Amino acid sequence: APPDEQPFNYTTTAIISTTKNDTTTSVNINLDTKQEAGFNISPIKPSVLTVKTTPDPLLFKDADEIKVSFKLGLSTKDSLTPTFDGDYDSLKYQPIDFRQNDTTRTEYTLSDYYAYDDGTAEYGASLVQPGSQLAYLFEMKNKKLDTLIRVDLYFPKFGDETSQVIQLQILRDLTNSPGSILYRENMTIQRSQLNEVWKHTLVKPVGIGEKFYIGLKQTSSAIIAIGLDKNTNSGQKIFFNSNGTWVQNVNVTGSLMIRPAFSRGEKGDTVTAVNDEPKEITHQTYPNPSLGTFFISSSPERVQIFDITGRLVEHQEYTEGDRKKIEMKSPIRGIYILRMYNREKIYTQKILVQD
Repeated sequence: APPDEQPFNYTTTAIISTTKNDTTTSVNINLDTKQEAGFNISPIKPSVLTVKTTPDPLLFKDADEIKVSFKLGLSTKDSLTPTFDGDYDSLKYQPIDFRQNDTTRTEYTLSDYYAYDDGTAEYGASLVQPGSQLAYLFEMKNKKLDTLIRVDLYFPKFGDETSQVIQLQILRDLTNSPGSILYRENMTIQRSQLNEVWKHTLVKPVGIGEKFYIGLKQTSSAIIAIGLDKNTNSGQKIFFNSNGTWVQNVNVTGSLMIRPAFSRGEKGDTVTAVNDEPKEITHQTYPNPSLGTFFISSSPERVQIFDITGRLVEHQEYTEGDRKKIEMKSPIRGIYILRMYNREKIYTQKILVQD
């Protein structure tokens, strides 16, 4: 090898932590051990290293949240003397160990929420007067319609720590039209320990499209700060409204610790309900998506359909043998919530209507 290049091998390990029902289990896994890189390190010039071994996919099964801490360690000759084919002159460099910076770590979190922040807040940002509003834009990577069931927020212990109420809003757009508000509720905030988010479950699920906004509206003159991560920057997705007009943020650099969380149901499975039945229930709907007419594979005692704003949707019901036919009146494209009542139990499913 040229004198300014150095051969090396590497070792990779992973710590996989799975959380299920608030119980966390961690396992340490050795991936590549003293694996030959296949090329030499050159000074200044960047190189791309492809790890040959990845964790078993079965380790990621059936968990509410998964965190993967990945570590890459390089085994170089930076601290080896010429006797061992290195270039370390102990008379010059002792006791410096040049391999102290030969390890890098990164962490990946797989969960039911979207986050622009890295999990730590260096600062806080707040609205400054009653009636002022904030909106945070989220753009879905998945173009399919989805269901928002929770908003995670970090309110640090800062300023006025008395019990305060703030209005939470889910907005379709920033046009200020009646149809732009998908969801709204007044909530008493909960301040958390350092960098611990408060998981606030919505009173009812909210159907969302390719993009939506999570908004906060100030209802008092108290200082209510939301955590601000300065290591990442999604400031261009923040909007303010203090006089009836929405203005894109240009002053705040960072990412607010506000995270939307989504239903984990698939293909119309239960997303939320009172006394929900397990997934093996027989109240299944088909076709789903539909054009507004669909069947229920049983005959519940009562059926209700709600749009994403919570309004009751008119429909007609017809019993056909052991199934029930549902025809929505004037259906339009979107997500609906089908609620079925049977013997004091409530079953809830998502219904998708397409053009």
